[in-house]
Amino acid sequence: MLPPELLPKNFAGYPPEARRLAERQIALLRRLPLAFVPLLLRELLAYDWKFPAERLDLERQFAYLTSLANKDFAAAMAAFSQLRLPGTLEQTDWVNAPAVFTEQLTAHLWATHQIDPFRAAAVFCAGVNFLNFSNQVKNKIFKFRQFVHNNELPESLILFFRKYNFTFINS
Repeated sequence: MLPPELLPKNFAGYPPEARRLAERQIALLRRLPLAFVPLLLRELLAYDWKFPAERLDLERQFAYLTSLANKDFAAAMAAFSQLRLPGTLEQTDWVNAPAVFTEQLTAHLWATHQIDPFRAAAVFCAGVNFLNFSNQVKNKIFKFRQFVHNNELPESLILFFRKYNFTFINS
């Protein structure tokens, strides 16, 4: 099976919250290359047992990938899409056993000398995701500073910032 063939029923064996998230994100999962989607499903399969921060991280990954324009999405996934995978990997039950797929994928990538391009793709994808997150944080800090500059903070918060020597609070 290939990712475009995914159906909600394919996630019937997933824990309840993971299944709901997979069903909500099925359009994205169908767009991902076969070399990438089982890696994401491996994390998703354990979603119900993750800590809230880990869940949020996975949700942000989905949100980030969904937010990409077609051109940016294609660029982020290009190296994963270009990997040459054998038909045997397509035939594994990568939806319900993504860890098995990952082990077989790793062995294949090493054997065919594609591990370096795969690693580069993973680093690029992680870097782009980090930069996007970093820009979001910068925007929030900028908005917060505007909020402070316009004296829209409650007096108690201003006193707190002064107490702990926040330098961007004007006295």
